[in-house]
Amino acid sequence: MINNSNGTETTTIIQKKLKSGFNYLFLKKGFSYEFSNETGNLLIFVHSGKVRILIGKYKEYFFGDREMFLVKNSGYQFDTLQNTKLVLLNLDTHWVSFYENLRRDAAKVKDKYIFSVSSLVIQPKLEVFLDSVIQCMTNNKGCSRNYQYVKQRELEMLLKKCYGKKVLVNFFSRLSGEVHDFYQFIFDNYQKHRGVEELIAVSSLSPSTFNRKFRELFGESPYQWILGRRSEIIYKKLIVNNCPIVKIMKEYDFTDASHFNRFCRTMYGYSPTELRRIYKENPTKLSVF
Repeated sequence: MINNSNGTETTTIIQKKLKSGFNYLFLKKGFSYEFSNETGNLLIFVHSGKVRILIGKYKEYFFGDREMFLVKNSGYQFDTLQNTKLVLLNLDTHWVSFYENLRRDAAKVKDKYIFSVSSLVIQPKLEVFLDSVIQCMTNNKGCSRNYQYVKQRELEMLLKKCYGKKVLVNFFSRLSGEVHDFYQFIFDNYQKHRGVEELIAVSSLSPSTFNRKFRELFGESPYQWILGRRSEIIYKKLIVNNCPIVKIMKEYDFTDASHFNRFCRTMYGYSPTELRRIYKENPTKLSVF
């Protein structure tokens, strides 16, 4: 952890670039990591240990010994809660075909969105496979392009033996271009639309499904959550970026100065001018979201 000039703490994040194919990492307890890779699709096996995955700023998952999970996009932060051994697989292009073939053979995916990062327990046969990969990677015998290709195809066959087709379709469904991450959808769209009703319409979900899933993921109603996020942005624009108040009011549809003053007093306890004066005199007195 390091201290900023305003007295707040931030986490030092270690950046790690992954090679194509399989990667083996031993990560010490108490560190945070971000992984960059070529494809954007990572199949992650927790051989031992425990990790917390932070997605953006508001969602977290915990995975431990002998669990595997799939993340599609960058922007995930990995916090090691214990000393952890990870096997990370940079999925090559054949995995999309693997998923599509499974999908044709199993029930069709009905959901338009994925609402959580699902995990599977690593079966004993798969554990033996991972041990062999770790041994080869440790001895630098598993770095050739041919080895990586062959082992990925071997893993495809092994997964089919260890898990049912429907289970695998659900697990790999985030590889589909037709299935979207609901969490990412919210972050990509909540500032583009003026209200919850408009956001629901764009999602093509029913209001009841949208509101229920939103509460499950974010722990509060869509209105409360969006209000909180917008208040964070407005707060930073006021006291950190020092944006003109008239510009902020126009951008966020405040009808007049009285309306904006009421909003600031409700959300922050001070009027806009009071916030700026306090921050200028003593920045540490006000917390920054």
